[in-house]
Amino acid sequence: MQIKIRENCFVSTCGYNPDSKDFIAFIDANRGKWVDVETEHLFSNQYNTEKFRVMDKHISAVRDDARIGKGVCVYCGSIVSVGETCTKRPTCADYGIKWFTAENTMYIAHPNSVPAVKECKMDDEKKFGSFRLEQLGGSLNYYRLKNARETFNFQYADGVFYMRDGSPKKSLGIKAQSFSLKDLKAYLDSQNAI
Repeated sequence: MQIKIRENCFVSTCGYNPDSKDFIAFIDANRGKWVDVETEHLFSNQYNTEKFRVMDKHISAVRDDARIGKGVCVYCGSIVSVGETCTKRPTCADYGIKWFTAENTMYIAHPNSVPAVKECKMDDEKKFGSFRLEQLGGSLNYYRLKNARETFNFQYADGVFYMRDGSPKKSLGIKAQSFSLKDLKAYLDSQNAI
């Protein structure tokens, strides 16, 4: 199994990793390159390389995905294949298996890249209820929707919100919506159409 590090990968040094300088050097050295992934421990949104844990947001594609047809025991973390149950511990069967699917694993649904997000040109700040929408990251096409209590950073394409970890969501999970999600989607669609 291999992952391709994004050419335009952004890595923050704020509280990410005590070895953040080494991690940034690793990302810089591997931009646009395929990197081997350890497959003994599998996750839906992160990958263990020889030295670092790399998140979905750092990659652009997955090759020879070892997660297809597999799942992880919710109790002990063992990897099992479809049709199997975990027998590592007596209580494993009580907790079940979390299967890697296209719904919960971005790069099973889109192995060759996340769907393209068109560049958005936002000249003015836009408000939706108590939330303010702003564009982040220039060519990275990230948005931030925030008010005094909540902040949502995301990309948007074809009616789907892509969160910072790369996972697709049909909504942002705003608890007390003070605006219509349809209005937000319509506005983003109109901006992306430019």
